[in-house]
Amino acid sequence: MNRLLPPPALVGPALLGLAVLILAAEPARWLIQTWTNPLYASYGGSVFLIVAALLGWSALSPLVAPNTSQRKAVGLLIFTAFLRLVGQVLAVDTIAALTLSIDVFAIALLLGTHRRQRSLSPFWLAVLFTFSLPLERIIQRLIGYKLQELSAGGACRILNGLFEEVSCEGIRITVEGADVLIDLPCSGARSLLLFLMGFTALAAIVRPKPLAAIVGAVFALGGAFAANLIRITSLSAGVALAEGGLKIDVMAQPWHDAIGLASLALTVPLLLFWASRVDRYAPQDGAQENVSGRLVPAGWRDVAVGGALVGVALLVVDAPKRPIDTPTVAASVTLPPRLGTFVGMPAPLSPKEDLYFRQYNGAAAKATYGPYALLMTQTASPLRHLHAPDECLRGLGFSVEPRGMRFSPLPTTTWRAVSPDGTVFRVETSFISTEGHRTSNVAEAIWLWMTHPGTSWTALQRVTPWEMEPSTRAYFEGALLAALELAPPPPTENSGPINQGV
Repeated sequence: MNRLLPPPALVGPALLGLAVLILAAEPARWLIQTWTNPLYASYGGSVFLIVAALLGWSALSPLVAPNTSQRKAVGLLIFTAFLRLVGQVLAVDTIAALTLSIDVFAIALLLGTHRRQRSLSPFWLAVLFTFSLPLERIIQRLIGYKLQELSAGGACRILNGLFEEVSCEGIRITVEGADVLIDLPCSGARSLLLFLMGFTALAAIVRPKPLAAIVGAVFALGGAFAANLIRITSLSAGVALAEGGLKIDVMAQPWHDAIGLASLALTVPLLLFWASRVDRYAPQDGAQENVSGRLVPAGWRDVAVGGALVGVALLVVDAPKRPIDTPTVAASVTLPPRLGTFVGMPAPLSPKEDLYFRQYNGAAAKATYGPYALLMTQTASPLRHLHAPDECLRGLGFSVEPRGMRFSPLPTTTWRAVSPDGTVFRVETSFISTEGHRTSNVAEAIWLWMTHPGTSWTALQRVTPWEMEPSTRAYFEGALLAALELAPPPPTENSGPINQGV
């Protein structure tokens, strides 16, 4: 009868594998969703395929040195359980998803990619996998504003040497009378991620020693910063020259993207130069470490350990969520009953919108006022609820592009949104805090919230027909701000120029 039962040497690893699958299921589901959801605009699926291809390419080559890292790999898989518990309790999907990188590290160690003829660094392969997460969106929201300030400061120094009339104020630059805004796409987050991703892919292949890796990281950061400075300076100069009669609109395609690609092309050789000179490990280096390690030592003790880990995994995925950034009192929104001559007609939120805003005690309301539409959101958890309109509109099938910013009477970013049926709308957004901060930049709003904990934020999103007369739109804007006690009564003409964002 005992012969019908699998030996303990097989049961232990099987239970360990089951525990890993239970822990990885939800983070993997969330991560795959970010690859397919237009909200994230993620290229993570492509990064995953690159990592999988590199892993297979290495694993199919013969071992050239004993693989003695299996016990370390098992320890890493166990460690991820604690990290996933933190992500589950805090309701932060990104923390749980990041642990998948540790899983990749452990799998590469188990396969011995660092001991094979086609050797790869398990560590750098795991770091490369992190780029399958929606890191650009995360960076934009957490430190995007500071990256904008850094980029604007560098561009101003260069522009001061090229033009006589240059004025710099925060992320706003004026060149020869032309107003330019360093918006979120120009914060440098994208070029930073592209360079760091290129660096980690090269590092996984060449397996640099620690000092060489530090030098490579410096090259990647420097290249990303230089590429973004070249891009911003070129676009700002192009906008200024257009005011002087240049016939090329650098903000339109294909010029806008061509300038960005050219900037990257000028700085990518920095990484290639580093990779050609790097001091690297050989596949047999360190082969004597952990010489006593085996995949999972046989015995009923390991069955008990595997069973305990399955129980821990089930407890982790069922742990109650207690996010620390959720206020105890739910927010509420009341829209003005009328704006100027227009009576408000409440519009219901979709079930998905209602769930999104009610989670973590946020609130939102929509209404139409004649040809205008208004969405107001209030939250003390802006990381959960505040976002630029392009995120949700792209998810609804709209084509969305930023069209600059104006600073009066309220800082406002303008977006051009084209619906699936071809209708063109002007979408304008502003963010206001209970402490009096006003901005059109969601990254700045989140940064201010992090430096002023407990502050509540209100987002105003106004939607009007794209071709509406500026004076008519300004009347609605003035009526809205007056009703919210944010500005005097409506003006009779447009409140200011719209600035171009680079």
